[in-house]
Amino acid sequence: MNGEVWAIIAGVGVALGVLGFRQFAADLSTMRRQTRLVRRLGGTLQVRAIEDELELPFSQRILDPVRERLVRSLGSRLVPAKAQEELARRLRMAGVDRSPLEFGLLRIVTAVVLMAAGFMLAALGILPAGDAILVPVALGALGYLIFGVRLNTAYRKRQEAIERNLPEAFDLLSVCVEAGLSFEAALRRSAVHLPDATGQEFQRAVADLQVGMTRLEALRALAERTRLEDLMRFAVLMGQADRTGASISGVLHAQAERVKERRVFRAREQAAAVPVKILFPMVMFIFPALFIAILGPGMLSIIHAGL
Repeated sequence: MNGEVWAIIAGVGVALGVLGFRQFAADLSTMRRQTRLVRRLGGTLQVRAIEDELELPFSQRILDPVRERLVRSLGSRLVPAKAQEELARRLRMAGVDRSPLEFGLLRIVTAVVLMAAGFMLAALGILPAGDAILVPVALGALGYLIFGVRLNTAYRKRQEAIERNLPEAFDLLSVCVEAGLSFEAALRRSAVHLPDATGQEFQRAVADLQVGMTRLEALRALAERTRLEDLMRFAVLMGQADRTGASISGVLHAQAERVKERRVFRAREQAAAVPVKILFPMVMFIFPALFIAILGPGMLSIIHAGL
């Protein structure tokens, strides 16, 4: 038994040694190519960049490239290609700084680890015989679903934050355009003053404009990322204004008024739904306490009189 354990340890050590040697050889080859390039260019480039790379921590030089290759190789097999684009959009919208392959792989690995832990508990006899399969499967499903629940929650919260700040955003754009700025400059100026998620999305729209996208394409990309009806309508109105030559300030002002009206309408809807929502807590918790407080003394008096 001891011989088998030592053989496994030796095999793992040899495998790690081979991986480390391959990474060292790759780094050495890269450094030699960079050195030859510097010499070929007559010393116009500095070797300081190579030295800075060698001064990086071991985890960034060795472990991070290995982890990235592992994530790409396994994630591309486990996460369907059709789901990667939608997952990437939701991760970006939720503010999660992970790639879709890394997120999907982490989700699957967590589910497998929890399922394996459940089967281990069943093998040790901690779980009842009837739950030897149900509990591990439930643990695996829980580990898989909790990532989706947290992602959807963060996605909805960020979407609600952007929708809540849209009236302020359209007001800022309208004021900037009426002050004489172009739409691109107004968008850039507004993105700096808008809070959190709204400012980030507007800054990305500014970046799209800077890399050569048209105004309509940048606004459509913004609406597609956020999936908000107000931004989709705004993109359509701006496209119509570009084709017809209408005033951009008028479009911005009308859109701001429309967003404010929709906010008031939603607030009234929520206020009208409050009596219906509060009915169940009143019937289950408030009314029984009132009945006990009002009828309790009388019932006790009747009981004592009967005795």
